[in-house]
Amino acid sequence: MTTWIFQGNPDEYEINKYLLIDKDIIWDVRQKHFQDKILGGDRVFIWRSKGSSGDESSCGVVAKGKILCKPEELPDEDEHLYVERPANYKYTNWRVKIRLDEIRLNGNIGMLRKISHIRSDNVLKEMRIMNLFNETNYELSKIEAEVLDKLWESRSKKY
Repeated sequence: MTTWIFQGNPDEYEINKYLLIDKDIIWDVRQKHFQDKILGGDRVFIWRSKGSSGDESSCGVVAKGKILCKPEELPDEDEHLYVERPANYKYTNWRVKIRLDEIRLNGNIGMLRKISHIRSDNVLKEMRIMNLFNETNYELSKIEAEVLDKLWESRSKKY
């Protein structure tokens, strides 16, 4: 089982609204070299970039889920949520189905902020997404996945 980070940019897409619509979502697979590596059962974290707002406190991991199937060519069912479509946008594109387990859109409910949680961890601060911001799909190493999962669980609200 592989663990992934899939990134969404609030300048392009209303990511918060999208994550709250339904627990079953689809996500673009723009890094074509991952099309044969992403499998049903893989874990995925959703990363919200800071966008042009420059507000680093809104950037980080906001959801966790499980990939339901291999990437396939799927239509965009929620195209109305685009703020600004990317230049390479296609209505039907390589996408993957995801079932969200948890959504945490702000620090009060346990999101993992880039500046205060990710950067302060010696393993996580070296993840590819921390140094190369313009991709959509990132594969995590086994140790990155373990550390990120433990940090996510430690921030979970216990009721």
